[in-house]
Amino acid sequence: VRDKGRARADFVAGTLHGTSAHEAIIDAFVSTLNDEASGHGLGLSVARDVPYSGGFITRHHHDPDGHVHVIQLEVAMDAYMYEAVAAPPKRYALKRPRLRIVRRAVQEAFRAAAEAAERIYH
Repeated sequence: VRDKGRARADFVAGTLHGTSAHEAIIDAFVSTLNDEASGHGLGLSVARDVPYSGGFITRHHHDPDGHVHVIQLEVAMDAYMYEAVAAPPKRYALKRPRLRIVRRAVQEAFRAAAEAAERIYH
């Protein structure tokens, strides 16, 4: 999806402008995601709260004071799949090497966030 001539980031972390989780958890998640996404020479990009900062679940279920930390992650389909051709039947195809990179980036970001939570609460 294009926004006024600019492509959206491949990964968008929605944090309700830093309020959906403890700051250290958000920072660990976003910085690790950025490191992993940019470390393979593919130009995968990461944004925080732009163009969206979180959806219904993020808004209604976050409660950092009650130890419920929420980060919404949107991943652009183009990061791991070829766009469907318009001609019927509409088919998508995985970009297998990139899918592995995307999966690893997300796994590492969640691992870093979990480790940050452990440091905070133990």
